[in-house]
Amino acid sequence: MKVVDCFEENIQLLEQHLSDVAQRLRASRQGNSVTVITGSKGFPTLKVVGESCTGFLHSQYDPVQEARRWWQQQKENKDWKRTKHVFLYGLGLGFPLTAILEDLPEEISVTVVEPSYEIFAHFISLFDISDLLQNPRLNLFVADDLVHIDEEIGDIIKQYVLDVEVVEWSPYARLFPEAVQHWRKRFIELSTSVRIEQNTLLYFAEQWPKNILQNAGAISKSPSVREFIGKFEKVPTIIVSAGPSLNKNIHLLKDAKGKALIICVDTALRAMIKHDIMPDFVVAIDGSELNYRHFEGLPNLDIPLIFMPTTHPRIISEFGSRAIVSLGGNQLLVFFQKFFPEKAGLSTGGSVATTAFEFAYLVGGDPIIFIGQDLAYPDGKSHADGTIFEEIRKKETDRNMVYVEGIDGKPVLTDLTLRMYLQWFENRIASIKVEREIIDATEGGALIHGTKLLTLSDVLAAYCKEERPIAPTIDAILTNYEPKGIDEFLQGIKQICRMLRRIKRAGWVGLKRSESLLAYYLTEQSSRLPVHEVLQRLERIDQWIQQANEDEMIDQIMQRVLLNVTRGKYTIQPEGETEQEEAIRISKNSCLFYQGVMEAADTMHKYMQDAEEQVTTILRNTSAAEE
Repeated sequence: MKVVDCFEENIQLLEQHLSDVAQRLRASRQGNSVTVITGSKGFPTLKVVGESCTGFLHSQYDPVQEARRWWQQQKENKDWKRTKHVFLYGLGLGFPLTAILEDLPEEISVTVVEPSYEIFAHFISLFDISDLLQNPRLNLFVADDLVHIDEEIGDIIKQYVLDVEVVEWSPYARLFPEAVQHWRKRFIELSTSVRIEQNTLLYFAEQWPKNILQNAGAISKSPSVREFIGKFEKVPTIIVSAGPSLNKNIHLLKDAKGKALIICVDTALRAMIKHDIMPDFVVAIDGSELNYRHFEGLPNLDIPLIFMPTTHPRIISEFGSRAIVSLGGNQLLVFFQKFFPEKAGLSTGGSVATTAFEFAYLVGGDPIIFIGQDLAYPDGKSHADGTIFEEIRKKETDRNMVYVEGIDGKPVLTDLTLRMYLQWFENRIASIKVEREIIDATEGGALIHGTKLLTLSDVLAAYCKEERPIAPTIDAILTNYEPKGIDEFLQGIKQICRMLRRIKRAGWVGLKRSESLLAYYLTEQSSRLPVHEVLQRLERIDQWIQQANEDEMIDQIMQRVLLNVTRGKYTIQPEGETEQEEAIRISKNSCLFYQGVMEAADTMHKYMQDAEEQVTTILRNTSAAEE
């Protein structure tokens, strides 16, 4: 970086790369909290009036050497073996970033977060930043409120599968203690959210593809949630969740029937039936056997069921006589969307309650009203009476428990997962608040910022006075729906079955080639093996598998194998490893990969055959009915 007076030139560059930042910088340059000081060696530093004290952001003598010493300390205090990405909090005048970039290997990238627009304004006044903006290894964010960059930071953490390290330019903790604490807290929350998502993906790596393909018939013949777009414009819409506060007002829902649209999450269905209240829709998205227990033993009451392809198949087969599909949320569904583009699904937000909210928004519900949406554990209770979880209790000493603000302004106990959903609701509500009224009639639990607090009795008195044709509207949509694209879908399934058989064969060939390499290196190359030729064949096999798997049919089911191949014991190079030992380690990893390809292709082929039988039966029954 060259020291020049280049504020205007840098602003023009920023308008191309970070236009929102550029707009704020002109005003920030006029601030009086930061002063440029020239040190004894001619280097600039900044004197900053911080949150609680005033101090220098860099050494007044030699900020370059200071940054290098700081970076060496960071390296000594952390385990960098798996690091693929570094987050730096605090850019200052760029000295710590320069120390990092000049030392880190090229394959490790960096994200910089600068919390002060005024500091950044002085930085771009002093230094040409064109090289930084064009550096492919670097992400740059300037944000005094992390909520504006939450999504981007979360995506970066996810991209590097949590193989990240976080460092802070030390003076920021002294000058901006509250901002630094907020950064640390938010980074942990985002990392936790990513870890939950990754763990869920691993846990359901085989279950989700199995569920999706066991639901293939239902997906192909069911109407989409999008058939209901705007069908309940300006109709009060009540989302019934299963939080413990549902006990307070569930009995009042009978008075809302026919006057408001009632959407029930699966967890709350038993409690609703116990009170002899039939919702207009029930939403089920979870793919686990445990989720089926919410329905097990209940009569089929012909309640319209909104499901996702990953939903447990028994829920749909036993309670899906009036099923409605939300097609999305899984990489395998790209294949389905080729044949059913009109069935694009809802943005789920990760939970059944957030999915219900998106459906309420899609149909035009206004106001949207929460009940049973505690998002917390008031008095340690997790769920309403009548649900399968009614006996569960939570304590402050349980893992991952935190406090959030309750509707009464007092702290209420929750956990990291529920807090994540609370933040989702708050962000989503903020994005639509100008067009919809959102009411929280839970009468307990966490405060959801952006909602209007009312009791359910007040909601019914104010919004649910007149009868509306809710059931007839739903009946007409479901009765008049005619499935399309099922013939083409069946042909697509057959084509995928053929492709999976070929991938399995390619995996077998790759495994045998890898085993021959392993045997060669284990015997200290005593046998004659054209190693270069074998490696070329393996490369061709890899390329062919990648091309054949363009629909990503085996990717999800291979998650555990891919995790082992990319991060397992065979990826770690021990100190003092010889060339032969390295070759053995890599060959074992190669065997692990191709064995995984074979098994994944075989398993997916079986699931696809089941889907083929389902769809064939649907077409056969349709033909018979037409005759």
